[in-house]
Parts: sequence; structure tokens; C-alpha cells
Amino acid sequence: NLKYDANKGVTVEFWMKKDGFAAANTSEVIFDLWNNNPLSSTANAGYGRLTVFLSSSTGLVDKIGVLRQSGSFNHGMGSTERLDTGLTTIADSNWHHYAIVVKNKGASNHNFVDLYRDGTFVSSTSKAATLNEVTGTMQATIGAAITQIQGDSAGGIGFGKLSASLDEFRFWKTARTEEQIGLFYKTHIGGGTNTDDANTD
Repeated sequence: NLKYDANKGVTVEFWMKKDGFAAANTSEVIFDLWNNNPLSSTANAGYGRLTVFLSSSTGLVDKIGVLRQSGSFNHGMGSTERLDTGLTTIADSNWHHYAIVVKNKGASNHNFVDLYRDGTFVSSTSKAATLNEVTGTMQATIGAAITQIQGDSAGGIGFGKLSASLDEFRFWKTARTEEQIGLFYKTHIGGGTNTDDANTD
């Protein structure tokens, strides 16, 4: 259920209403996916992670952060992107829908992170490297970290708690298109069942 293969793509969707940040200069985790590979002081090709987070630091209150790690992305702290939401601040006390799409694409083997807000594309970033498929015992948390963040001296499950309301969280094992996000972000989507396998991704 938590397959993380950027060649096929991964999409994280959710509604969020945020009234404020719990503290200054802190990070709040929305979603954290990890393959249970232990932390290493050096680059670890087996370590894999996808973290979606917010920051209350100056100049970042209007952005959603995405940390992705696997293979060549593991050097140093992996690759952290800050995606502009088009809002003055995410903590505007209004419900907004966000969709984050992570996918390898293009002849130059770039990994892209695209952000949609309220069904509309708003920003994108890329790195000139291929994000390898993450394998292992996949676990994830919503609203806090799953384990210690690589490079931190402290932390663990439950750290980086999110101060916000979430609804209609969806994890897709594929890259959702702009059309799919725009059409379905306000409607129910039936999960895959034995009789209805249209949405098994």
C-alpha cells in the first residue's frame, strides 16, 4: 500500500486548515514515509524516505517542504525542495487542498516535485538525478515524524507534530495528472476492492 517508486510516481493529497504555527523556527510534519533502514553517519544507499512538511521560519510560511531520499539522493541530507503555494501564509485559517507529485521524467533523468493547490498547478522544482525505488518495510505517519530525521541529534516517532486539521488524505502509488487532480480533489474516490479495481493505485 505504500509503494515508493518515482519511475511510476507518487502522489500525496490532502485537505488542510491551519490557524497558526505552534512555535517559531520549527518544522511540522504532514506525512512521513520511511523504509525502516537505519540511520547512517555516511551516505546509505539503502535508506529511503519521503517527508512532506511545513516550516515556521522566516520566508518559508508560504511553502510546503518535500524531503526525498534514496540512492544518489542520500548524499548529505538528501534533496529538500520548498514549493511555493501561492499563498501569503499557509496558516490563513482556510481549508485548502494540496497535492504533491514526485516523479522521474524527461530524457535528462530529472526528478520533479509538482505542487497543486485547490485543484490547480502552482509550482514545480526538479533535481538532475534519478530517484531510485525505495524498498523495505515501508511505514508512514500522518501529522508527525515516523522516526528520527537523518542528520538530527534527537527525535523519533511523534516529533515534528503538525498543528493543523487534515481531511481526505490520499496516498497514490502513481503520478496523478493535472486533469485527475483538478477533477477529483473535491469528490469521493472509491478505493480498490474485489469488485471495483479502478483505483487500486
